[in-house]
Amino acid sequence: MNKTDSSVVSGFRLETLEILNWGTFNGNIYRITPGGATSLLTGANGSGKSTIVDALLTLLVPNLRRNYNLASGSEQKRERDEKSYVLGAFGRRRSESDNITRVEYLRNRNSYSVLLARFHDEANSHDVTLVQIFYFQNDSLMKFQVAAETALEIKNDFSGFTSIRELRKKLRERQGVEVFDNFSDYAGAFRRLLGLESEKALDLFNQTVSIKEIGNLNDFIRRHMLERPDVEGRIDTLRKNFDNLDAAHKAIIRAADQLEKLNPLVNLLDSYDAILAEIRQCVMLQSIIPVYFAEMKLDLVNRALSGIDEKLRSLQNQTASLDHELEKRQEEELNLRQSIEQNSDALRLKELLREKQNLEKELNNRREQSIRYNRLAGLVELITEPAEKTFYQNREKSAERLAGHTAVLEKLQIQRDENTIALSKLQSEEKVLTEEVESLLSRSSQIPASLHRERACAAAELGIDENMLPFAGEIIKVRDDCRELEGIIEFILRPFALSILVPAEHAAAFSRYINKKDLSRKISFIITEEIPGQWQAAEIKNRGLKTMLDINPGTRIFRQIDSFLSENYYHAPVKSVDTLLREEKSFTAAGFIHEKINHLHKGAAGETSDRSNFVLGWDNKEKIKLLTAELQTLKKNAALHERNIS
Repeated sequence: MNKTDSSVVSGFRLETLEILNWGTFNGNIYRITPGGATSLLTGANGSGKSTIVDALLTLLVPNLRRNYNLASGSEQKRERDEKSYVLGAFGRRRSESDNITRVEYLRNRNSYSVLLARFHDEANSHDVTLVQIFYFQNDSLMKFQVAAETALEIKNDFSGFTSIRELRKKLRERQGVEVFDNFSDYAGAFRRLLGLESEKALDLFNQTVSIKEIGNLNDFIRRHMLERPDVEGRIDTLRKNFDNLDAAHKAIIRAADQLEKLNPLVNLLDSYDAILAEIRQCVMLQSIIPVYFAEMKLDLVNRALSGIDEKLRSLQNQTASLDHELEKRQEEELNLRQSIEQNSDALRLKELLREKQNLEKELNNRREQSIRYNRLAGLVELITEPAEKTFYQNREKSAERLAGHTAVLEKLQIQRDENTIALSKLQSEEKVLTEEVESLLSRSSQIPASLHRERACAAAELGIDENMLPFAGEIIKVRDDCRELEGIIEFILRPFALSILVPAEHAAAFSRYINKKDLSRKISFIITEEIPGQWQAAEIKNRGLKTMLDINPGTRIFRQIDSFLSENYYHAPVKSVDTLLREEKSFTAAGFIHEKINHLHKGAAGETSDRSNFVLGWDNKEKIKLLTAELQTLKKNAALHERNIS
């Protein structure tokens, strides 16, 4: 073994090959350790060199295409197969009793065989382990494959189990380990892990194992190293794409021409609407002119009547005063006549004294009323010590001011009611926002509190740990170097981010719970174990928007989420609206989105720029800060409305 350079080598290289019960390697675990270096396998005839090479072929090449035992120079087609290697065929013996030649085996059908190869990428410190396990079931050779993103060993990971079922279960429960029952799925997985884009490299490896001479170099390169291009298929695709683009271009030109022809009609319609609005305004004014003049006439009549009423009251008061004075004089006349007739001066004197006392008492009362009147008149800036004329003028001014104050009071009452309604709304918003902040302080995610409560209720009723029902937004976030596009990415991913990821084993119970529950809001959920079958595409689109995201490495469904994002969120970021339709899916930083053929839409400004509505990631400190500031603003506004009410 020899490394050609002392510097770090990039790419996956064979680190370790382990064999258990394969060919003549029987009973023990045999290991070779190239250590990622270029290696030479040597040994005597029959020492097992071809067996080791065939073990590596078994891990990398499908059964029908493998060239077993050709590395040893054997020209017999399919001299060896998987069954002979698993049972440990080592020779033939002729029976003396029936003179029949039988193959001799080192092992029976109760044993099992394991092939394990670990590849290491020194530049990225990354391991990939490929394993195949062979066993017999009802006299039939069975097998399954394992691809792992971690280092495995036969001794620690494929020993000490009581049954194949137990081994499968233990492997499936491990993080970063995938188990396969067919070679095609297994091959697709390890090619992805090792970064092999084409099957041609493995086919070339299978062929070169048995090469004795190359012959014509051009034919060798054409047959083994170059992909056969599908020229006709590409031409058909180009024709279809051209036809689609041509049809779209013609449709755009036709629509533009139609719009241009309709523009005069639109302008006429706008003019018609403006004229019609003016006509309606004139008709309305014409209909209310009689009412307006009637109101003016009524106001003038009311003012005239008010003046007449005041004069009438003044005359009535004067008449009453004169009548009262006349009665007094008549009474005095009568008393004088009686006094004269009776000649009783003493009685008359007493009567005059009593009258004097009554007049003095009335004078004092009127003085007190005058003082009180003058004090109140001074407060409201009216004439004090009024004569009869100015007294009635004061009454008219007081009536006018009372009407004005009544209108002001009504306006203040309306403002008080408006402030009360606004205060109630602000208090409701403050309560909701307080609950949101308190909920965010108790966790690290940015999911809205209402959805978080619904998830908690579901988990409690079903007896499931909340961590088994994560929201997609809790395990994905926008990369730090893509923060300038965070708003539009949040808008595109929001429906998926607010979906609950439900394991398959809890899907039925969760569905029954959702079906019978009267929910306070919409709940979306995805059955995660169904993701590989539904979402894993033949060609993963690891580009565009998906590359701007980070997935929480500690999540148990990392692969499913990664596969789903690659297949559905590969939107290409473009700089202008003109280039949107050139990509299958695309978006601009301003919020313009293209996801379906000839279908574009744009999010509202608040939907793409308000960070308090963001839901992705597992760090909510910035959202708490924004909502806390918003809460303080609500409290200040509420306090202002309370002062206005008081």
